[in-house]
Amino acid sequence: MTEPLVSFVIHLLFGFAFFLRRNLADISWDFSTCGGGLIALALATFLIHRFFTRVAAKVRRYWCFRSTVCLMMLLPVFFGMAFLIPGILLQWSLLDC
Repeated sequence: MTEPLVSFVIHLLFGFAFFLRRNLADISWDFSTCGGGLIALALATFLIHRFFTRVAAKVRRYWCFRSTVCLMMLLPVFFGMAFLIPGILLQWSLLDC
């Protein structure tokens, strides 16, 4: 009874690491992929900053660039969570329970 529970907890906590160990070698990436991602992040930061600056001006408030950077730092966190949760569920489904 406790062994499946322990296995579940281990896969819940470290399932993404197991998934990466098995699949990271199959993922191809190069400068164009990373460069394109960084350009898209910079463009999104600029556009979101313009948008929130205009929204804040309409309500007579100030929107600083630091707020935009803090908001944009959530994007990689949510991106990581988008991979983390399915990885955990995949590892859980592969358990022999």
